[in-house]
Amino acid sequence: METKVNPFDLVVYHVGGSGGYGPAARVSRAFKQNTTVILFEAREGTENFGHKTTDKITVINRCIDETAGTVKFNVNKHAHSSSILKGAKLAEREDPGWPHVLTWAENVELEREAEFQTVSMDEFVKSEEAPAPDVLSIDAQGAEMRILRGSAATLSNHILALITEVEFSEIYEGQGLFDEQMTLLRKDHFRLVELENMQRWHPGAGIGHGFLTVAEALWIRYVGEFDTGLGAQHHGECTPQSLVRLAMVAFAFERLSYCIRILDLVKHHHPLTFYEAMEQAHLAKMLRIYDHLTSEPHGVRLDVALRIQNNRLIQLANEGTRAT
Repeated sequence: METKVNPFDLVVYHVGGSGGYGPAARVSRAFKQNTTVILFEAREGTENFGHKTTDKITVINRCIDETAGTVKFNVNKHAHSSSILKGAKLAEREDPGWPHVLTWAENVELEREAEFQTVSMDEFVKSEEAPAPDVLSIDAQGAEMRILRGSAATLSNHILALITEVEFSEIYEGQGLFDEQMTLLRKDHFRLVELENMQRWHPGAGIGHGFLTVAEALWIRYVGEFDTGLGAQHHGECTPQSLVRLAMVAFAFERLSYCIRILDLVKHHHPLTFYEAMEQAHLAKMLRIYDHLTSEPHGVRLDVALRIQNNRLIQLANEGTRAT
């Protein structure tokens, strides 16, 4: 597979390819001809990926885990719940509210065990078998934290956004939960943007309101003009081209204020890259909206809002310095 040539193209990795690639598909919809999608699926012969033929998609039969080695994989009767991990006893009697089962125990009923060779995400990216990812999507049935721990270098050096399945209570034995993901990702300056497709499970019969149990989390790398001490990464640590790709990701997920902020950083600090981006046909819509929102009269209001926000951040930073 060829490595990425155009620095203004995007690459999406999705781990757990069966059934499509969820919210990450918005990136390929926004930039159809300039997004490469790599789907990782442990089970061979999985054909229902729910994608359109216009997408640039490659399916790789590989089991992504924390480290390289061999792992026993639980192939369940309901294939979408198949996992490296077994279903948690805590959740056995819970009702997810799905039409095909009454309890979680039914959903994770084992059909057979399989043995797979595993590879970490860092090892796969280092192999250069495919271009490095800008967006990482993980729907690995409880194994998300294992995969994230094996992606340390990839997160630090490449990833601009993630979509991860998160659980707030254990449904697979020994899995990592939402708070653990947030702690890990915050270290690499990822900010939680949204929780989508939230599922509320019932500890008994599905009566009344259930407990928030499962969701899909969107995280985006948070970049600022200066180190505020509030979790933002200084833009100088990012390449100008990666900042444009970050703006593209923000645009795809309709985070326009952040998209504008990032494009402002590129325009003011890396003007040559900004004008290179202007020549890219697939960025025309994004840049047209940017130009509209930053010109009169919109730009006046936007500049005032950003100035007020930046002054407040400076004040908070100074207060923190005095306190120490």
